[in-house]
Order: sequence, then structure tokens, then C-alpha cells
Amino acid sequence: MAKVRHNKIIKAGDTAILVLGKWSAIIDTADIPLIQQFTWSADRIRRTGKRAVRTQILHRDGPYALRLGRMLTGAGYHERVEYLDRNPFNNRRSNLRTVPRG
Repeated sequence: MAKVRHNKIIKAGDTAILVLGKWSAIIDTADIPLIQQFTWSADRIRRTGKRAVRTQILHRDGPYALRLGRMLTGAGYHERVEYLDRNPFNNRRSNLRTVPRG
């Protein structure tokens, strides 16, 4: 069985840096226990060509790519996550909001 590699997390006061290879994301220190069980990466989204921070989780229907912002906000299926500063690597809760899809 393959060993799971978790990301390095650097704490800096009330924020933390999630190291994603040559990329990094900013999160709130309070969210570390929630995200540290997964291995995160900065993947390119085929549809838009932009990058997003996401992980692969197993769902009852098979593997599912979960974005960090969706996990932190608890966004439902009919909601999308907006980054107030338009930077998908800034995942501090003060920078995230959910809005209805439409």
C-alpha cells in the first residue's frame, strides 16, 4: 500500500501556509485540523485553465475532486465559492463567501 504524503503546513500567527510543491495557499490556523488529513495540490482546471487548490476524496460514486474553498465554507451543490480578492490560493475564511449558482 502506498504511503500518503501530507502537505507541509507553516504556521504564521493566525494564518498558515499550506505548501503545494512550487505553489502555496493561505488558510486560517483554526482550519488546520480540518484540512491536514488530506493531501492537497494546485491543479489546473480543464474548463477554465485556472489553478485551484483541491484534493481527491472517495465518494460513493467514485473519486471526487474537492476544492479547498468548498470544504472550508461548506458550500452546497447549488452554491459556488467566491474569493473576494479573486485569488484561489487565499483560502482564509474572511476572503471566502458562498453565492447561489445562477
